[in-house]
Amino acid sequence: MRIVCILTGPSTHLDHLGVLSAYLSLPLIVTDPRTYALAKTHYPDFDVTLSDLTDLSLDVLRQYDCILHSGQLWAAELKPFLPTTRLIYCPHGHSDKILPAIPQDLTLFYGPQTSGDIRTGNYRLAYYKKHQPFFDRLVQIPLPQDEKPILFYAPTWDSSSFFQATDPLIEELLGSYHLLIKLHPFLMEHHPASVLSFEGRWQKHPSIHILGEFPPIYPLLARSSSYLGDHSSIGYDFLAFDRPLYFFPGPPAPLRRCGTELFTPQHPLDLQNQRHALYTQAFGNERHPQDILSNLLSHI
Repeated sequence: MRIVCILTGPSTHLDHLGVLSAYLSLPLIVTDPRTYALAKTHYPDFDVTLSDLTDLSLDVLRQYDCILHSGQLWAAELKPFLPTTRLIYCPHGHSDKILPAIPQDLTLFYGPQTSGDIRTGNYRLAYYKKHQPFFDRLVQIPLPQDEKPILFYAPTWDSSSFFQATDPLIEELLGSYHLLIKLHPFLMEHHPASVLSFEGRWQKHPSIHILGEFPPIYPLLARSSSYLGDHSSIGYDFLAFDRPLYFFPGPPAPLRRCGTELFTPQHPLDLQNQRHALYTQAFGNERHPQDILSNLLSHI
């Protein structure tokens, strides 16, 4: 049985499909040299190969019984040419964003809050815990070592909060927090002038660290005392640490009930039970790699 993971998308997917490949002891093929370099330096045990996209012909892909991927259109476009190969979609995070339904051959899913064919549980958290010494050494955050906590800010690429509210909010927060900011890679792709202007204003501030390409999420969250975002999937990842979440104003969503909305008068609440309950709904119980692999093989 020939099974492979193929990553043709952004380097951020290393922390999803890439981690899954290592968790299940499967080979990983990436098509971007920068993504390959990050796979080698930012993860301890990926069995990763760099291949030019033009080398992944239909004849090559037909050699595999099963391909795990993160390309939403793979099944729609490739399945007619790969009728005997199972194409298994690996989501890159769990969030409250409403996305258009795209038919897939088979789909992985995290836990009870979503649906699919093969439940994985939170394999990314399990992988981080297994290799925690490696990841914690990897994280070098040049922020002052003092009593101020670190606030992790992760705006999504289609977020109006980043353009409308970030600067005045940063000025207000700096008296109480150090800020660790992870910009979505699509922000630079779609709004390069705004991102470069933002970085020019803030990247030299001693209490702000704007992350570059750094795919592993859990070691960054482990260093953070609280989270600020909108509808990024990283907010769901942060539930694992049972720490405060803050959100820019937006439509009601399950994750928002686990935190505090900015600029909205609210009474202080103990949200620990809500955080625990939503984490369980989103990810369910942890699954052993062999259980996931056996479930996967039963579909082939």
